[in-house]
Amino acid sequence: MSVKKSGRIYSDITGYELPFSSRLNAYNILKITETNQYFLNIFKYFEIPKDVKENDAFYHKHICIDTEWWDNISYKYYNTSYYWYVLCELNDVVNPFESLYEGKMVKVLKTSYFYYIFRDFKKIRDL
Repeated sequence: MSVKKSGRIYSDITGYELPFSSRLNAYNILKITETNQYFLNIFKYFEIPKDVKENDAFYHKHICIDTEWWDNISYKYYNTSYYWYVLCELNDVVNPFESLYEGKMVKVLKTSYFYYIFRDFKKIRDL
């Protein structure tokens, strides 16, 4: 089986235009040449630079209450639950399905820095 980069993006294949901030923008689309099938390379990974993670000027500190989850925190700060993965990356979370405990401090990226994260999605996709 031969697999290669297709040079296409998500909207080329599906006809659906993704929001600028969608994590799917980070994945390039690969093609199986023998069958002409397309698939997302979900093994690509983005990471927030260490200097951002360690500099509290880039984030708010949030103290968890009982029963909170990453998507709830995302909604509270960003008015959407879709940015849970940014919170997990900023906080070095391996398993986002493990519950947060009351009193845990989590970092919440300030919205003024979102552009820098999302602009890198295209760079990652094009690798």
